[in-house]
Amino acid sequence: MFNLKQNLNIHTMESAPTSPHDFSHQAIHFIGSYRTPYAILAAISCHIHFQMMHLHDTKNLTGIERFATQQCSISFMVPAICSLIILLLATMTESTISRGDFNPVADSMYAMMIREFRFEYAAIQWCSIISILSFIRGVYLHYIIHNRIFPNHKGEEFAMIFADGMSLVAGTLSYINVSLHSWNNLFDMTVDLVKMLWNSCTDFSKPLRIVSVVFAFVMMGLFLKISLLNEGGLLYKITSAVTKKHESSKILGDEKHQETEIHVKKNEMKKGQ
Repeated sequence: MFNLKQNLNIHTMESAPTSPHDFSHQAIHFIGSYRTPYAILAAISCHIHFQMMHLHDTKNLTGIERFATQQCSISFMVPAICSLIILLLATMTESTISRGDFNPVADSMYAMMIREFRFEYAAIQWCSIISILSFIRGVYLHYIIHNRIFPNHKGEEFAMIFADGMSLVAGTLSYINVSLHSWNNLFDMTVDLVKMLWNSCTDFSKPLRIVSVVFAFVMMGLFLKISLLNEGGLLYKITSAVTKKHESSKILGDEKHQETEIHVKKNEMKKGQ
């Protein structure tokens, strides 16, 4: 059976140089190649994000429409922020490589980057992946909102768009997972990056880094709350459905109890006559 990850590893080994040499110049060009495309992505994402804030009046929208609009705005805000982080990391990493106070000799540029700049390489790669995935999500949500393709209005069209989006994202994630040679998959890469960030918090000589990590975790917690617990979110829908079912059962029980009381009173009146 064809194994894409194994094939990529074989191709990498075959194309690697026979003897180690200095890869600092290639690393500078590689890191610098991220700046232009992600500067453009940041500009586009910011434009769409702020445009949506002015175009959509959420007061006249239903719960699911308001939730979709909110998530669409967030989906374009994420690539904007991640792209700006890439620009910062790329610029600072280029400066660090230019100083030359590290060992640039390796069997490949990838091996040199992983050995000497593991955090920078992982952070740039992770931010680029998240930017693209979030931008794809935002495009689909924007299309759904613009054409009002919601489950309660156009169920079949919504199902078709949802299936198309899931197919694209699943295929993209599959390719990403087999292309991350130092990590098993994107989740493994995320865990490794979080560990590196967390370990950096033990260095109390850099308090701003600790503040950054703490607020990053706070932001992630609030993002999950907005996505899951706010009106239109998954957990909100589940709890609302359970609450409505409980209220319906209670109302039905009260009605049966009232009918029983009326029936008993009628029987007592007949006996008194």
